[in-house]
Amino acid sequence: MSGCLSLFENYFEDKELFKQLIHVRECCDKILKEPFLIHFTDHSIKHSDKVLENCYHLLEENLSKSDPSVRVNDFELAILIAACYLHDIGMQYPISEQQELGIPYVTEELSEKVRKNHNEKACELIDNSVSGDSLKRIALGLTEYQILTDLISCIKDVCRHHTTDFKEFDKLDSLYSKEIRIGFLIALFRLADILDITQSRIDIDKLKRFDIPNESKLHWWRCYYVKSVVIKNGLISIKMSTPKMDPIYICCTHTHMSSHTDIGMCLFKLNALTITLSQSVSTLPEYISSGILFVVELTRPLL
Repeated sequence: MSGCLSLFENYFEDKELFKQLIHVRECCDKILKEPFLIHFTDHSIKHSDKVLENCYHLLEENLSKSDPSVRVNDFELAILIAACYLHDIGMQYPISEQQELGIPYVTEELSEKVRKNHNEKACELIDNSVSGDSLKRIALGLTEYQILTDLISCIKDVCRHHTTDFKEFDKLDSLYSKEIRIGFLIALFRLADILDITQSRIDIDKLKRFDIPNESKLHWWRCYYVKSVVIKNGLISIKMSTPKMDPIYICCTHTHMSSHTDIGMCLFKLNALTITLSQSVSTLPEYISSGILFVVELTRPLL
C-alpha cells in the first residue's frame, strides 16, 4: 500500500474511489520527487504522507463513530487525501514566475513568489489536468473515475486555502445529495499540514555548505528546533529545544502555531470538537527544552 493510505482503506465504502486515490499519489510522487527549490524545507511525497498521517490521527475519534452524520464520509475522505498529495505541486512549476520575471534561473525573488503563489498554481495544474491545453496537461489521476473528477472543485478549495486566510469554517458543499463539510476539511487540513514541523523536513548540515535566503532560514530553524510532534488520543504534543541564547525561535514557532488556532470554532461547530491551546516551556541550564511547548486538546462535548 502506498504511503499512509492504508490507514484509511477500511473506512471507504467505495473501493474504486480509494483505488483511484492510490493513483493520485503515484502521479504526485513523480512530480514532487526532485525539488527545484532546494532551499525550501521538504515538500516531497514524504511531507504529503506525513500530512495524511496527521489527518488520520486527528480524525481517529471521528472515524470510530457509527453515526453517519458525524463521521467523515467517502467524499470528504477523498477530498482530504487528494489535497494531501496535490497541495504543494505548484512548487514544482516555477516556469510561470520565471517568465513573468524574465529570468531563466532561481533567485530569492522568484522563490518567494513561488512560495506565495504555489496554492493557486496547484489549482491551475488541477484544472489543466482535466480540461487544459494538451501541451500543458499533466496526469494527476483525477480523470479516471467520475466521482473523483466531480470532487475537483472541493479538492481545489482545500489546496487553495491551506496557505490563505479563510473564515468560512461553516462552509458546506454537496455531491449526489451527500453533504460535504468543506470548511471543516480546510480547517483540519491546515492543522495537519502545520503539524509537519520537525527535523525530518530539513538537513541542517547543508547550511554548512551553502547559504539560503533569510525567509527560508526561518522555516529551516523552526523545523530544526522542533524535536517531535505526537498526536495521540486527541492530544497534540509538540516538543522543541533551542539554545538558551535563541528564544526567538520559540516565539516564532508559537506565533506560527497560534495563527492556526482559529480553526477551533469550525471543529466545534461542524464536528463536535473543541480545541484548547496552552503553553508550557521548561528552562534547562543550556537549553529551553524537554517540555511540552504546545498542548492542543481535542475533546468531544455532548451532542
